[in-house]
Amino acid sequence: MAGFVGQMARAPVSPAYRLGILLTALFMILLPIVYVGLICLVGLAIYWHLTNNHVILGQVRGRASVIAFLIYLAPAFIGSVMVLFMIKPLFAAAAREPRRRSVTMHSDPLLFDFVERICQLVGAPMPRRIDIDCEINAAASFRRGWLSVLLGRDLVLTIGMPLAAGLTLQQFAGVLAHEFGHFSQGTGMRLTYVIRSINAWFVRCVYERDSWDDWLAGATDELDVRLAVVVYAARAGVWLTRRVLWGLMFLGHVVAGFLLRQMEFDADRYETRLAGSQTFAETCRRLRLLGLAWQKTQHDMGEHYSEGRLADNLPKLLLANARQLPADAHKFLAELIDKSSTSWFDSHPADKDRIAAAAAEQAPGAFRSQLPASILFDNFDAAGKNVTWDFYCAAFGQMVQARSLFPTDELRARQGQAEAADEARDRYFAGGFSSLRALRLPVMPAGRTHAAAIWREELAQARRALESGAPAYRAALASFTKADKRLVQARQARALYMSDVGLQKDHFEDPPASGAEATRQRDRTMAELARLDQSLVPHEETLGRRLRGGLILLSDPELAGRIPDAEPWRRDIAAILPILSQIASNHASILELRTNNAVLAALLGHLDGHERHEPLIREIIDCSRRVREELSALRGLFAHTEYPFDHAGGQVTVSQFLLKSIPQPDEVGEIFHAADQLLGNLMSLGARAQSRLCTIAEAVEAALGYQPLPAPPAKESS
Repeated sequence: MAGFVGQMARAPVSPAYRLGILLTALFMILLPIVYVGLICLVGLAIYWHLTNNHVILGQVRGRASVIAFLIYLAPAFIGSVMVLFMIKPLFAAAAREPRRRSVTMHSDPLLFDFVERICQLVGAPMPRRIDIDCEINAAASFRRGWLSVLLGRDLVLTIGMPLAAGLTLQQFAGVLAHEFGHFSQGTGMRLTYVIRSINAWFVRCVYERDSWDDWLAGATDELDVRLAVVVYAARAGVWLTRRVLWGLMFLGHVVAGFLLRQMEFDADRYETRLAGSQTFAETCRRLRLLGLAWQKTQHDMGEHYSEGRLADNLPKLLLANARQLPADAHKFLAELIDKSSTSWFDSHPADKDRIAAAAAEQAPGAFRSQLPASILFDNFDAAGKNVTWDFYCAAFGQMVQARSLFPTDELRARQGQAEAADEARDRYFAGGFSSLRALRLPVMPAGRTHAAAIWREELAQARRALESGAPAYRAALASFTKADKRLVQARQARALYMSDVGLQKDHFEDPPASGAEATRQRDRTMAELARLDQSLVPHEETLGRRLRGGLILLSDPELAGRIPDAEPWRRDIAAILPILSQIASNHASILELRTNNAVLAALLGHLDGHERHEPLIREIIDCSRRVREELSALRGLFAHTEYPFDHAGGQVTVSQFLLKSIPQPDEVGEIFHAADQLLGNLMSLGARAQSRLCTIAEAVEAALGYQPLPAPPAKESS
C-alpha cells in the first residue's frame, strides 16, 4: 500500500466520447424501431392481401378453385413464416452462465483494501463482488444484468488469475484503474450493456439456426412440387429478412465500435494517470506476451492430457512459459504492435494508438511498485488451482476427474526433460527432422555386439557425412515441405471442384482455375516430391546408420560399463523400436490419412450455404468414409503394442493412447476430429520416440569421446 505516492487527476471526458454516446444512443433507439417496423410492415402486407385479394376465390370454379385457393393462401403463408422467423429468437432460452467463483473480504482482505484505494482515486464505486477466473483479462460488468442497469451502480469486478500471475503490482493496478474507469462511465457503461445486448440479439436473428430452420429446409423434399414452390418462396423471404437484419447488425457494429473505442481511450487515461505512461506501454506489451504464453500453455495442456495428466495450476504454468519465451518472440510482438491498426469494427483501439495516446499524457503515475501482483491474494496458489479446476470443468465437462490433476511443477519437470530430448534430436538430425519423412533405421542385429570396432567405424563415417551434407539436406527438405503443402491444397481444390461449389480462393496460396488445373497441379507436385525424395534418401540412410551404430554400441560391455543408465536405456530401445518401425512402414498411409482429412476439412469449410447441395454432400460422405476406414486401419495396427512411456492410466496400448474409439459412420464431424487427434498423437509419439533414441545415441557418442554435432542455425531449424 506504500506504493500509492500521490493523488490522481481525474480524466476529463473527451468530446469524441460525448459525441459517441449521443450518436450511439440515437442509433440504438433507431435499430429496434426499424426492426419492429419491419415486422409490422410484413404483418400489414399479410392483412391487406387477405382482406383485398379474396375476390379471386369467387372468380373460378371446379379444380381451378383449388389452385386459386393456394395462390390466395401462399402470400399469407410466406409472410407468416417471415414474421415467425423474425420473432423466434425472442423466445429462445438464454445461454447458460459459466460457473462463478468469488473472493471475499475475509478470504483476501488485502485485495479488497487495494481495490478500494484505487476506486477512491478513480472516483468509481466499490464493486459489490470480486470474481476470479482463468482468463488473461479483467472486466467490469453489471452484477444482475438489466436489473442493475436500471436500478443503480451494482457492479462486479472479474479478475483473471493468469493476469495477476503475469503482471507486476504497478501494471496490475493500472489494469484495475482502467476497469474502474469503465465503472465511472455510468452512462457509457449502461449504454454499452444495451449495445451489446441489442447486437447479440441481432446476431441471433441473423445466424441462429434450429429445428424450425431444419424443418423449413427439409419440407421442400417431402411436399408436392406445387406446395414446394410456396415453401421455397417462404425460404427466400426468410433469407431476405435476414439480409435486412444483417445490414442493421452491420451498422450497429460500426456505430457501437466507435463508442466502445472512445470508452477504451477514456479508461486508458485512468490507467495511465495511476500507473504512468511508460508502465501503460509495458503493460500492453506484457499482455501480448501473456497471450502468446497462453497459446504455449494450451499446447502443453494437450500434450499432458494425451497421457492422462492435467496441470493443477494453469496460471503457474502460464507464468513459467512466459519466462521461457525466446527473444524472437519478444521481437515478433514488438513488430506486431508497431504494425497494428484500428478497423471500423474493432471494439478496442490498436495497441499502437493506445500507447501513443498514453505517451501524450506524459503521466508519471500515482502508484509505483515492482512487486508481483499475486501478493494481493492470501493464497494465490490455491486460487490458481480453483480457477484451473473451473476451466477444466467448462472445457471437458464430466470427462475431467480430480485424479487427472498433477502438480504443475512435476509436469514442468517432465516437460523440461522432453524439451531437452527434442533439442538432442534437433542436434542429432542437424535441424533436418520432419514428421513428413520416415525414419530410415537399418535392421538392428539381435543380442550383444561382438564387433564393436565395426560399428564405431560406421558411426564415425556417418557423422562426417552428415556434418558435411546437412546444409544441402535442410534446403531440400524445405523444398519438400513446400511441395507437400502444394499437393495437399491441389487435392483439396480438386475435391471442391468435383463437388461443384465455388472455391474460397483466399484459403489457397496458388488457387487453380478449374478442376483440370487442380489435377495438373497435383500431378506436377507429385513428380516434384518424387524427385526431391531421391535427393533426401541418401542423407536419411546415413542418419539411420549413425543412429543404429550408437544404439548397438550400447550393448558393448566395455562401453556400457561407462554409462550408468545403459540397462534401462536398452529396455527403452526395445520398447521404442517396434513402434518406430510400424510408423516408418506405414508412413505413406499416415500421410494419406493426413491429406484426406485435410480434404474433408476443406469440404466441410464450404458447407455453409450449401447444406442441400447434393454433389458436395456426396463428396463429404465419400471422403469421411475413406478417412474413417484409414483411421480404423491405422489405429488397429497398434492394438497389441504397449505404450512405451509412463502413462497416468497405467499400462495402455498405443491404440488407446492414439484414440479411445472410432466414431460411427454418420458422425462426419466426429470422424474429422478423431482423425485429427490420432494424427496429432501419432506424430507426437513418433517425434518423442525419436527424441528418446537420439538422446541415448548422443550419450553413447559422448562416452566414445565425441562432441555433439553443432546445432543448426536458428533460421534454418524448424
